Amino acid sequence: MDNFIVKEIRKGNHEVFKAVYLEYYEMLVRFAFRYTKDQSSSQDIVQNLFLTVWNDRKRLTIDTSLKAYLFKSVNNRCLNFLRNLNINDKHLLLYINALLAMNEASDRSYAEELHVELLHAINQLPEQVRVIVTKKYFKKMKANDIADELGISVNSVNTQIKRGKMKLRTMLQDRIA
Repeated sequence: MDNFIVKEIRKGNHEVFKAVYLEYYEMLVRFAFRYTKDQSSSQDIVQNLFLTVWNDRKRLTIDTSLKAYLFKSVNNRCLNFLRNLNINDKHLLLYINALLAMNEASDRSYAEELHVELLHAINQLPEQVRVIVTKKYFKKMKANDIADELGISVNSVNTQIKRGKMKLRTMLQDRIA
């Protein structure tokens, strides 16, 4: 059946393409959201995939099932999206990569377990470190904004972030190594 669908899309059969789009769009957006945590970005990623498939339909080659091809394409586009966020903190990137590895393996329970362990580890940090790490990584605040809000120096914020990352790395080292 997939071979027929791919051949029809290659021929430019808009109805078959539309049927594929309607069947997979929402599923793929939900899948992308697991990576991006942003509905708009997830929709853009999936839209761009379908646009690329349609525009390059004459060269479309699928060696697996259509569903596997679409999900793998979204997976790759999500990884590119995350890489393009210019995440410079290598420890945060390690955590994100660990979660992505879990998502790729479709082992949601393990990824959720890892996420819960991270939150538990963050809650075990000293209060000021926990507050600063939360503002930095979950609220996406810059060090100077955190310093202004808390009435401390930027150097103190950076020191607390380093301490927090070291403690988190120690607490989670066997999970994300």
